[in-house]
Amino acid sequence: MEDSKTNGRSIWMVILIILVVGLAATVAFLVGLGRPQSSTRELAFPALVQSTTELSLENAVLISMKTGQTTEFVPGDVMVFIPAGSAQVEGTISIINREANMFPEAGEQGWTRPQIVNVEFQDKNGQPVAGTRFIKHLEICFGFKGEEWQKLIASRTDFQIQVYNEESSPPKWESLPLSEYPERFQLCGLTDHPSLFALAIKGELPPTETATDVYKP
Repeated sequence: MEDSKTNGRSIWMVILIILVVGLAATVAFLVGLGRPQSSTRELAFPALVQSTTELSLENAVLISMKTGQTTEFVPGDVMVFIPAGSAQVEGTISIINREANMFPEAGEQGWTRPQIVNVEFQDKNGQPVAGTRFIKHLEICFGFKGEEWQKLIASRTDFQIQVYNEESSPPKWESLPLSEYPERFQLCGLTDHPSLFALAIKGELPPTETATDVYKP
């Protein structure tokens, strides 16, 4: 009889423990829901913006960082134009948004770089290919709003497209030969290799980051 009572008490103790543990887990879950979520995503800078497209050996390729399309020209967008017959091997081209004003010590004083992108060439396995050189020059194009374009026209010497030359000693930002496309408010730099590129402005005039004043050809 005593054994039966002891066994009964043991069973109730086990049930009680299970209930307490379950209640504690439920409370912890509800408290977790009430807490603010991790701010890592909010604090991450810059927000990753990336476009990747296959590089054709026979045809020209135009890739947009923001839209992934070639039918719209968006202020703050960056496009890369690869002429037909530029590449010798198949792969992909990526444009990756980077934080503004990287490596300020490598550039001339008085210039800011409010928009910087990393252009990469990857092989068919998605691995970056170092030392890539293209047969024909690529165009790295930065898009403006209409009023910003008017400021550029009024003072062309205050705007440059620059490349980060890691091979120089020490590394430095260098200006690229320019081409202009007034019909779509784009300023482009010419280069034969993927690298880190910047829209450089003398003074403080960052381009818009919003998709307003979209130009559609």
